[in-house]
Amino acid sequence: MFRFLQKKNYKLICLLVYFAVLLGCTFFNFNDAFLSDDYDMIYRIGEYNNNPLKYLITNRDGFAGQGGLYRPTFVFSFWLNYVTWNNAWNYHALNFILHLFSSYFIFLVMQLLLQKYAKPKKSRLIAFLCALLFLISPMHSESITWISGRTDLLCFFFMIFCWLLLLKFENSKKIMLYVFSLLLFFISLLAKEMSIVFPAILSVSVLLFYFARNNYKQKLVYILKYHSAFYLVIVVYLFVRAKVLGTLFGGYGQLSYFENLKYTIKALIDNFSYFLFHLIGPVREQISLFNKEHYFIFAFFLLILVSALGFVLRKQLKFYIFCLIGFLLFLLPVINLPVQTYDHSGQRITYFSSLFFYLIIALLFYKLIAKHKKVGIIAFIVFFIINLVVFINLNLNWQKASQLSEKIINDFAKVVDLSQKNKLVVLALPDNVNGAYIFRNCFFEAVKIKYNKTDQDLQMLVLPYKFVLDNKTWDQNLIAWEQTKHNFMIGTKILKKEKLIMAGENYANENYSSKLLNFDSTFNVGDKIWIEWKDAFLSASKENPPDFIYYNNGTLEQFEYDFN
Repeated sequence: MFRFLQKKNYKLICLLVYFAVLLGCTFFNFNDAFLSDDYDMIYRIGEYNNNPLKYLITNRDGFAGQGGLYRPTFVFSFWLNYVTWNNAWNYHALNFILHLFSSYFIFLVMQLLLQKYAKPKKSRLIAFLCALLFLISPMHSESITWISGRTDLLCFFFMIFCWLLLLKFENSKKIMLYVFSLLLFFISLLAKEMSIVFPAILSVSVLLFYFARNNYKQKLVYILKYHSAFYLVIVVYLFVRAKVLGTLFGGYGQLSYFENLKYTIKALIDNFSYFLFHLIGPVREQISLFNKEHYFIFAFFLLILVSALGFVLRKQLKFYIFCLIGFLLFLLPVINLPVQTYDHSGQRITYFSSLFFYLIIALLFYKLIAKHKKVGIIAFIVFFIINLVVFINLNLNWQKASQLSEKIINDFAKVVDLSQKNKLVVLALPDNVNGAYIFRNCFFEAVKIKYNKTDQDLQMLVLPYKFVLDNKTWDQNLIAWEQTKHNFMIGTKILKKEKLIMAGENYANENYSSKLLNFDSTFNVGDKIWIEWKDAFLSASKENPPDFIYYNNGTLEQFEYDFN
């Protein structure tokens, strides 16, 4: 089955195999519409005609010294798509290429790395299996099919390319390969901060695989000689980042990493468990351990699992330890992020760690194939097909989200008179369908792009309430609105579905105060929306009444508000 790995042109064959498999799983997503945050970047680039180099000295939103996300490489990729061909197909094609070559580079990198530890025949097969499983991982659907999910694709692509050049430098000692690897590492950091742990992974690989077993002096000298520059790049990056953002921890990093030991352990177990369970589907509340105080018990069972795998892979113990360390290091940058256990949203946080997860899986399958060839091959095929089917189904969720996004934007013209200046209140929109984002953010930007409107043409107040949809509920009667008093509104959930309305518990600004009733803080969901409009809003609305619109029955509907 794997005889092609012995041919002279095996690298080209592997690339073609990866291309054919990935194309077969994603071709139907190439024409998917823009979703959620996509509109923000496209609007920002098109409206302000920004020079992408500007984002080297500003955050992603174009401001300096105000925190936020520092992602120059990400912004540049959107600008490149915009100026070449501002069509969704073009954006999706770049995501496809990034993931395809990331997987191919994994094959090349792991082959070179494994050759320091195993025979070429063995290293090729393990590397091929690892890259193939990484290619069609169900956990990568969000990063590949959602255009704005490319932050992880970009960061990982430049990091794994950097690793490939560094390994080639070790064999050839061509200094330009080393210089280019440093440059690629810096570009990777400018895409997303995830690769900040990469030099530590390099150093661990030297300690485990390079030189004689106990020759730590030579290992440390090698690290100082060849890896110090990578740590220096991190220092430069952190300095630039702090100067641009006005803070070291911007964006999601503003969430506390290490408030206390319990939170740190909880976050690590949550993310590790989330990673494992998302292989077979979302963890439903009734079997979830995340909202219970059982983290140390669950940690104990995870320790047993890790120990059992260590026993099975005892002859490859050093490589197994390397995989575990790499897996945990790649979880550190996202350890502070909350996880969703009831759908597939947020999968992209596992993109980096999955490299070492699938490397362990590839090692296990290699051992099985080596001992029981037919059984091993059949087992791998079954595992591969299961992952492939789940991956395709998740990609179809994003296609469904795309269809809903387009329908909502097109229906906007049916409920709003675009021939005049408009003032709108958007009461509720769909957040996602089966974890695929629709309008979690940026509905206003989407409307302005579609209908070529400006802030002067269109005033829009978008409330934070969103619906969590699935294949059964997306076109159902979701909510009923009523005006109870002159300045009060209540939106009541109709469907008997848990976790339907998603938002924070309380909101207040100059226009309204609102509350999500029967609030579940674990999932940030409730079943009834209470709104009190402020006097200033009501006074302004009497002179120029806004249209109230909301998502329901698979389309946009209007609510007639009486301001008298």
